[in-house]
Amino acid sequence: MAEQVLPVDSAVADLGVRLVAFTISGLDNRDYRPALRDWLGDVPGLRQRLSSSLGDHFDAALQGFRVLRERTGRSWRRFPPSCQSLVDSYQRRGGLPRISPAVDCYNALSVASGLSLGAHDLRALRGAVRLTLSRGGEAFCPLGSEKRQTLPAGEYIYCDDKAVLCRMDYRQARHSAFRADTTDGLFIVQGHDAIPMDYIEGVARELRRCLAL
Repeated sequence: MAEQVLPVDSAVADLGVRLVAFTISGLDNRDYRPALRDWLGDVPGLRQRLSSSLGDHFDAALQGFRVLRERTGRSWRRFPPSCQSLVDSYQRRGGLPRISPAVDCYNALSVASGLSLGAHDLRALRGAVRLTLSRGGEAFCPLGSEKRQTLPAGEYIYCDDKAVLCRMDYRQARHSAFRADTTDGLFIVQGHDAIPMDYIEGVARELRRCLAL
């Protein structure tokens, strides 16, 4: 496990985006161990534990993503952050779908914390990952779609030397998504300036703990 220094362009930092990134090697993304099943089965309890240990920042976390959309000039309805989409799905269904152990960990923590969490398979990354503003015209192939998009200018994007990995905190790229045989990953816990950095760091620590169960 290693902290990842992920460069953030000053224009993105000025928008208020804040994050913690780290890499983990030797993951088992197939086996749902009993301790992990118990952890994943108690999202309300997880939210309460985060609130007790880190402070109650859930509502402020979600609201802050609305402010990020306003600052970037993007529609909240058209481009909801992944955390809001997951919270809405959880409330409708009364639970989250099982995808894989690692993905389920960061999805559950996103619902419990109100932050945007994601991960990328290290095998798919080329060069240094950074957070920057799109210049316009970048190709993006979103997870869950076969259709390639062309990005407008002015969105904050995660990218490496070859491709866009994530469009804002809205949608991840298909090519870097975790698979069942993923063993090495880059994990990102993203928030903003409406919540303390200690909260983002605390959620990142809980993600590391969950991935080790």
